[in-house]
Amino acid sequence: MNASRQSLIVSALICALLAVLFVARWSIAPYAVEAPFEGGMPLASALTRFTVAHGWLAAAVAAIVVGWTLLLVVQLSIKYAPAASRNYLPPQIYLVAAGGVALSGEVLATLLAAWFLVLAMRQFAFSFHKGYSFTELFHAGFWLGLVPLLYAPAVLWILPVAVAALVIYRRSWRETVVCFVGLALPLPAAGFIYWAMGADASYIWQELWRCTIEKPDLEFSLPFTTLSVALPVVALTLTALIRVAGNHKNIRKTQYKFISHVALVSIFMSISAVIPGTSLALAALLGIPCAVCLPYAFFGRGSAVSTAIYSVILVAVLAFHLLPILGISVP
Repeated sequence: MNASRQSLIVSALICALLAVLFVARWSIAPYAVEAPFEGGMPLASALTRFTVAHGWLAAAVAAIVVGWTLLLVVQLSIKYAPAASRNYLPPQIYLVAAGGVALSGEVLATLLAAWFLVLAMRQFAFSFHKGYSFTELFHAGFWLGLVPLLYAPAVLWILPVAVAALVIYRRSWRETVVCFVGLALPLPAAGFIYWAMGADASYIWQELWRCTIEKPDLEFSLPFTTLSVALPVVALTLTALIRVAGNHKNIRKTQYKFISHVALVSIFMSISAVIPGTSLALAALLGIPCAVCLPYAFFGRGSAVSTAIYSVILVAVLAFHLLPILGISVP
């Protein structure tokens, strides 16, 4: 059996079941870390208040954002992932990474940050094999620059992510300047808006510093079932990247450059886990690079092992979310 041979319909049904399971568990037996939290960036806290005040409307917005993100993940994995044929596992892996472990109380902000990240990666990929790509690179920088407004620790890795893309895709210095302008625009613009609303001129920068260096006022220990979800996802991602590196001569140049950038994005984000302000929102962001490079793990020799790991992930997710709904505590 090869899990990558699932049809689009089967994969869509599994995604729908996962989404229903996550919502049910968050509604019936949420963890303390998933309680509404307003200690993050001002925009993230505003979205949290919006979620509390308008639950159904926020849920509709979240569903649209998640659906859009899944479509972009599928597009990138089909167009750029160096796999022999299409498969529809990436949306499942993104859902598992984004909601299979646990999200912080800033759910809407987290999902929007992940959406901005995949939009940026998409624009960077579109810039390859073109003449000048000023529009794509400005948009890529702008989307990437929006992420710290929702998740402060991202401010330490958005610049390396952008530089890596510009180097890998071999962009000119003019395009680099345009990309950096887009990258630098969101934070000063937000600072001006808050200043116009009566806040101190340095308010957004103070909040960015505070949310980066201060540990969130939330306690959450990683139970065994949480690690049983996270570790197999990491194993599949590493398997995909190792296979790409070992078969780079048989992979199209565009695909190899895209996966190289994805690998660096994963590394930069993983290193940021040691930042004091890091929260479980990082899981949703890491789900993007994990998902888009995953298809290659299921082709060639060893696909049976990857399928077994995939099965472990599904079982762990079911245990992590279904048992609390049934009133059974998880270790």
